Amino acid sequence: MRHPHSVAFIPGTNHLVVTNAGANYFSVYEPKRDNIGMRWSQSPVSQTVVGTTHEFREVNSRNRMEGGPKGVAVHKNSLAICNPEWGIKIYSFRERAVAH
Repeated sequence: MRHPHSVAFIPGTNHLVVTNAGANYFSVYEPKRDNIGMRWSQSPVSQTVVGTTHEFREVNSRNRMEGGPKGVAVHKNSLAICNPEWGIKIYSFRERAVAH
């Protein structure tokens, strides 16, 4: 992950959502039990693309920390992901994020 920007926990499932200004997606990590206790997955269990590749590459070529999603907010089963280039996108969270 290059340039992580925002993080949010999903209530009820304790998944962690991370936006990344250096990529055209947000990532979801889940807690896992092992013999040591509770740990976060080292790799994301889901990555969801949020904008067009063309738009991301255009903005990212000017500034490598500005092309991807920025803020994230959670309300019940919904994620709001924002970026100056495309505004706000709302996703519902179940096992994976699904765009509305």
